[in-house]
Amino acid sequence: ESDIKDLDGILNDYPYADPRWTLEYLAGSLPSHPTRGVRAGYVVTMYASCWYAVSGRIRTSSVLDSMIEGLEVVLPQLGDGTCAHAPDEHPETGFDAAGTAADGIRLRSPGGRACHAAWHDEDRLPVRNWLCPAFLRGLAETALGELRQGRETLFGSRDTARLDAEFLRPDGRIDIGSLTALIEDNQFDEHRDVQEAGLWAARRYAALAADADPVERTVPLLIATWCVEIVEMPYGVAKDIRDILSTVDAHPAEGQCAHGDAHPTENRDLQQHLNHLYAPAEFAEPADVSAPDAWLCPRHLAMAARHAIEEINEKFEDEDDYTAE
Repeated sequence: ESDIKDLDGILNDYPYADPRWTLEYLAGSLPSHPTRGVRAGYVVTMYASCWYAVSGRIRTSSVLDSMIEGLEVVLPQLGDGTCAHAPDEHPETGFDAAGTAADGIRLRSPGGRACHAAWHDEDRLPVRNWLCPAFLRGLAETALGELRQGRETLFGSRDTARLDAEFLRPDGRIDIGSLTALIEDNQFDEHRDVQEAGLWAARRYAALAADADPVERTVPLLIATWCVEIVEMPYGVAKDIRDILSTVDAHPAEGQCAHGDAHPTENRDLQQHLNHLYAPAEFAEPADVSAPDAWLCPRHLAMAARHAIEEINEKFEDEDDYTAE
């Protein structure tokens, strides 16, 4: 009953317990020689929980790894996926994740199965139908597919080479208006296009030599830090951006800046300012424009990179600890 309550809160997005620890504990709870009931309950619970696990709310890949590992162990035990049941003789699992997870927990113990049987009516199939290996194999395969894809999306690296065609002009310069418009128009949580635009910009910065045109290097760097600030980054993308930002000189030469420390403030309209900085002949000067040397100042760039790195470190401390282990 405690596990049911915890999962009900998690899967309804009002967790009573830590979702990360709860899901990892349940994922690791498959015994070496499970009974039919325990095996069925395990598969049903993992299936009901997999969409939450890949939603981005879980920031530690060990949770997904444990769920994948458990399902990979149990899948060969479920036969070839055939049975004599009609389609409507398999339980319906698609409408209520928390309710399905509760069914899974109950299937794992004699007492839970007794509760399930006591509640059986015309709308609830009997326990034996939940134990069907073919039914369970379908759930396990679906959950594994979701978890594997989710792990790659959340924690894997991204290929951004295709974005050259979208964000570079034929002369090799950035199509700054197109790039900043995409970012400005999609400033909400976990927007994949903004995540990848930030990573593309960071990689462009890293690919340019240190003696390249300062504006050509600075604008992609500032775009990468901007994207970190405005969208939720998955760990794989954030880690790649952080690795690049860590190469920015964190301690530029001390002393008075030539522009008198008048660095651009964070609350400016970055779309307008970066457009004008990169292509002043194409984009009008903003009302509160800063001189180019203020944007290009090593101390300003160090501060922007440091803030973005701190943002990533704060969000992914648990995953960094897990990866280090």
